[in-house]
Amino acid sequence: MNNSQQSKVANQEELRARNAKYVVNVVLAGVVAATLAYLIIAWQTQAWQIYILTALLFSYGGLALVARRYVQNGRIQPGITRILGGMFVLFPVTSLLVADLGSVLGLALVGLVIVTVLQTLPAHTHTRFIALAVGIGILTYLLDIFGGDYRQVVPQLQSVIIILTALVLVIFTVFIVRGFSDYSLRTKLILAFLTLSLLSGGVVTLFTTNTIQANLLEDIGNNLHNVADTRATAIGDLLSRQADLLNALSLSSTMRAELAAINPQATLAQLEAIDQQWRNAADSDPLIQDSLNHPLALEMLTFQARFPQHVELFITDSQGALLATTNRTSDYYQADEEWWQVAYANGQGATFISQPEFDESSNALALQMAVPIFAPDNSIVGILRTTYETDALTELLAAGQAGESLTVDVYLPDGRELELEEGRTIISVDDGYEQWHTLAESNETIAEVQHDNDPTLASAILVQDTENRSEIANLDWVLTVTQPEAVGLAAVTAQQRNTVLLIIGVALLSIIVAFGLSGYLTRPVYTLADAVNHVRSGNLDTRVSLTSGDEFGELGRSFNDMTAQLQQSVGRLERRNRVIETSTEIGRRLSTILEPQQLFIQVVEQVQSTFDYYHAHIYLLDDSGQSLTMVGGTGQAGAEMLAKGHVIPINKGLVGRAATTKDVVLIPDVSQAPNWLPNPLLPETKAEVAVPITVGDRVLGVLDVQHNVVNGLQQLDVELLQAVVSQVAIALQNARSYAQAKQKADQEAVLNTISQKIETATSIETVLDVAARELRQALGAKHTIVELGKAVNGRK
Repeated sequence: MNNSQQSKVANQEELRARNAKYVVNVVLAGVVAATLAYLIIAWQTQAWQIYILTALLFSYGGLALVARRYVQNGRIQPGITRILGGMFVLFPVTSLLVADLGSVLGLALVGLVIVTVLQTLPAHTHTRFIALAVGIGILTYLLDIFGGDYRQVVPQLQSVIIILTALVLVIFTVFIVRGFSDYSLRTKLILAFLTLSLLSGGVVTLFTTNTIQANLLEDIGNNLHNVADTRATAIGDLLSRQADLLNALSLSSTMRAELAAINPQATLAQLEAIDQQWRNAADSDPLIQDSLNHPLALEMLTFQARFPQHVELFITDSQGALLATTNRTSDYYQADEEWWQVAYANGQGATFISQPEFDESSNALALQMAVPIFAPDNSIVGILRTTYETDALTELLAAGQAGESLTVDVYLPDGRELELEEGRTIISVDDGYEQWHTLAESNETIAEVQHDNDPTLASAILVQDTENRSEIANLDWVLTVTQPEAVGLAAVTAQQRNTVLLIIGVALLSIIVAFGLSGYLTRPVYTLADAVNHVRSGNLDTRVSLTSGDEFGELGRSFNDMTAQLQQSVGRLERRNRVIETSTEIGRRLSTILEPQQLFIQVVEQVQSTFDYYHAHIYLLDDSGQSLTMVGGTGQAGAEMLAKGHVIPINKGLVGRAATTKDVVLIPDVSQAPNWLPNPLLPETKAEVAVPITVGDRVLGVLDVQHNVVNGLQQLDVELLQAVVSQVAIALQNARSYAQAKQKADQEAVLNTISQKIETATSIETVLDVAARELRQALGAKHTIVELGKAVNGRK
């Protein structure tokens, strides 16, 4: 148990100890007051039953004093157990001796025990004591019903018990309110639930008889209207959210910059010609592929991966010409379409949402949405359009159902109806739009109509989102919630018949539900709290098993996502640290290597082995700048390519492209790269990255790494390899500088040796002989000839 948990437990124990002292003192005061009242009544009535109760109360007072000592000594549970045990004996015995007190005593016993145990005892004991209190409370009531004639009838005693019980409960309530913030969540839920249940039960008891039928009918109307309003708003918000997502995508800086850089000047005839070419072109045609592989298409595919209901997205320029798309469209020129014209709005821009249509390609309902793309100067530079599958409408329509009695439908202004059929939304023809539209515009929450030739209770409302956006309102959809009249009004009779039984059982049911529901609701909270403590202690593998569809389930999934992201972040941080360490280590090792070939071998082997890549090789740009020669590679494949003198022309493949652009070329999945060139010696390659080795603006070569895992190379690998190649560039420069310096030093040494030997020569012949011999040895020549020319015009 960590310090936080220990502190929490200590605080709870301190709170229970303080409450236990209050409870014992209040019980003692109540026993003293009750004993005095009983003595007075016994003297007035001279009834032996009251004398026995007085003696029993006196004994209970002694037991309360013993309990008080236990509590003062820190033994809370034994002390409170004695208080409760005394109540369990005193209350049924009172019912045995005095008539007409069973209901009062039973309710008082249950109320006092509940309040006492919730304030003073650990949570695991609550159910046992409250269940025992309910059982003894029922026994007390039954003893009153079936008790003998020997019992004394004392009307004033009933008033005394009610007054004393009410006072004790009020005092306990004050304690509860004062310490409410310190109670556990489960205790709070139980108290709140019991309070609301008992209060609502009392209200129902007072007012149900005369108002039940009118109220129930009103409730049905309110329920139908609330369901209609909730579902209509949910549908409106769904569409609004999708429009917001589309608008958010249109605000992409990349998208806006790409479109702003275009200055379309095509004529209508040119656009129509391209449109015809588009229609007739094969999928492999460059015109098609340019739109599918456009950088903005990749951005839209990323959006589509996050929001798969958007099954088709594409972008046009300000003339309606297709620029980028996730799927091949039927047309290239879009400016003649209604959605484009509405979204363009004569250069002002607006959001377009179409009526739903059945999409045969996806076998689902779909609607079109389009939004303008604005340049920084607020001019429209393009239109972004999506085809959105409305599967979520099925969930929203189904969410409005209540068993099989409620039906939720949506009526469209073109005389069609969206309705559920076998768990999916379908479109059917219906001529009732005007009737429902009139009802929706009225102030009526409920109407009795003939629907499908049956008397029906119905409520209708116009679909609108919470922000009252015009594009949602312009759809003019009407959502209806209907219920067969026979089903709705059948509850009136049943409610009247069951009211009495409901009030009798509400107290018992409230207790059972309160404990069951509080345990059910708080269990996920405690599970999450325990999981948080594990995460806080460093266990990032902690996950919670909360799979419900409510907020707790969502919270559990969010917690698992959070811990997974945290674990990934820590993993990425650790990997980044490894990158730094590896880069430093490689740099340290490379700094000691002055032989270029040894340098290349070390680079590829270190990179491949450290990060378990499939293959790594390195190329150097030749002096002509037209080809890249492989100078190092790992494994058998690398040895074979080195033996063959593997050369890659500039601009060819990833390596050539990296050298030409002086930028990293990353392909996480080579199967998705149409221009990728496979190497038969490396058949398992799934991902590849080429990183140029540069010094300033000069390209020295390229480091190429391949992996046998799809998406096995990511941005973090790029950062690693960039750090490595920077070290390689420095080391290569050092090696070349060393080689040049060494060559120069060797030359100077040879010249120095020759000069020394020439200085010792005593004749011209000796000088020439020494010079010829030493130069032959230094240059590795077979023969050396020194010629002396004749003087010409005074010169030699």
